[in-house]
Amino acid sequence: MIVVDDGRPQRECLVAQLSAHGIAADGAWDLPSLLAVADSDQATIVVVKTGLPDASMVIKVGRRLGSSGAVVVFDLSLEREAEIISAAEAGVSGLLLRTESFDRMLETLRAAASGHALCSTEVSAMLLRRVYSFSQDINPDAGIERLTERELQILGLIAEGLTNQQIASRLMLTLPTIKNHVHRVLSKMEVASRAEAVTVYRAKQHGKLLRTGPPTPAEPVSRLG
Repeated sequence: MIVVDDGRPQRECLVAQLSAHGIAADGAWDLPSLLAVADSDQATIVVVKTGLPDASMVIKVGRRLGSSGAVVVFDLSLEREAEIISAAEAGVSGLLLRTESFDRMLETLRAAASGHALCSTEVSAMLLRRVYSFSQDINPDAGIERLTERELQILGLIAEGLTNQQIASRLMLTLPTIKNHVHRVLSKMEVASRAEAVTVYRAKQHGKLLRTGPPTPAEPVSRLG
């Protein structure tokens, strides 16, 4: 098992706790360190702390390691629904809230090792609400068409699960500037939360793919809209 957490005290503590329960574990703090300790010939469960700068890539690579390809994401919060949705869409085997106990983590890891997925009833309810919302006949063009190029860029980063601070670092802008942009995005899209904005954004992207499909070989790529 590999624990990926960029906070050294928490990472080392979790590795020690797992070892005390008879679970062999190594620690990593980013993608390169994960690859350094991974053994592709063995079944490996990767336990990833949410909010890492390269969390999406760590999850993607983690699902390809060993024979199990199981990833469990922890330290999630219901107040940051976009991170939960992003992890669920990536195909992880477990979603752990920061309020859940270590015993619950052990239960989730055992389920992942057996090829099953596990999450709390609160997370399940939230995901079901997202599925229902997505299934409705919403019009994603209405609000998104009013966004500026910068606001669209920020919306895309929100959909990746990035926090305001991470977006500010990525775009080399101040945190207050990003907060203002996010406020305008939510206002223009007429949604109440980042998670709702992400749902509408993904519905828009899904609809675009259905309408356009892949480019035909006869048409130059430069002419495609």
